[in-house]
Amino acid sequence: MSSINVTNIKSRQGGAPTFPQGLNVSAGVATFAGNVSIAGTLTYDDVTNIDSVGMVTAQGGINVSGGNVKVNAGIVTVGAGLTLSSDFIHLGDNKKIQLGIASDLTIHHNATNSVINNTTGQLRVAGDDLRLMNKDE
Repeated sequence: MSSINVTNIKSRQGGAPTFPQGLNVSAGVATFAGNVSIAGTLTYDDVTNIDSVGMVTAQGGINVSGGNVKVNAGIVTVGAGLTLSSDFIHLGDNKKIQLGIASDLTIHHNATNSVINNTTGQLRVAGDDLRLMNKDE
């Protein structure tokens, strides 16, 4: 594919110009003053800032450093078996919630039983009015 070096392009029909052979910016920065629409897939490498409205699909994962991941609405699915929302955390059977540096406390469901396992020190359950109840009460 050949390159075109230009400083200003105007369409003869008065609309946005088209590039049937594609547009290649091999050096420098391409700057757009208005909106840019991509009909298809936008692929880019070495990105430090993304402001996306809609869905982002990351091929090699998402690394967030120095900040938080915030989902304003909806549900986030992480891998096979972990779903997060503002209302719940869902893990599949035999998946564990692990707490502590050495995963000293685990909570999981094995498709038959629910298990809380503490391997260090005491397991303390406290409350102003503590009741252990049958599920039907």
